[in-house]
Amino acid sequence: MRYNHSAHIEQDGELLLVRVIFQSRPCGPDALAENLDAEVAERKALLDAKERELLEAHLMSDVATHLQQLIGDGERMVERINQELEHRPTSTGMKLRLAWVPLDEESGAAPAGLAEARKRLLRQTVAAWSNDDRSAVGEFLQRRIDEVRQSDDGGTLIQHLAHALDYRR
Repeated sequence: MRYNHSAHIEQDGELLLVRVIFQSRPCGPDALAENLDAEVAERKALLDAKERELLEAHLMSDVATHLQQLIGDGERMVERINQELEHRPTSTGMKLRLAWVPLDEESGAAPAGLAEARKRLLRQTVAAWSNDDRSAVGEFLQRRIDEVRQSDDGGTLIQHLAHALDYRR
């Protein structure tokens, strides 16, 4: 078999004894299940670490810079609209203003960590971030990607990233 894994069945009367060679060691089906669970967990941890490294090394600066720009553009647009509205009261004399308010985390409308990530994104440029800033925003983005992945098993990585990183959501 592939990877030198094999299974053997021995019969002793009505009893069937199953032995599996897994990673060059014989084990029973119960031990095989435990070994496979451990290997899956180990590979998932490695994959998560590599995904995290990829996110931090290659995407963090680009994504964070782009999000900073988009959020800043949105805030400037709200300010321009408010300036225009200031000069155009309604026929009754009432003046209107727009307010762009992030969704509330406590109500469950916003993803956990949004307020902190947003504060860090808008505080300063990505180039001036501390390791804590990078870590906090990286964890937020990783959680968003994981949430989207869990809610949409059938989607592609690109679809998951597009949905998770859409600042308008």
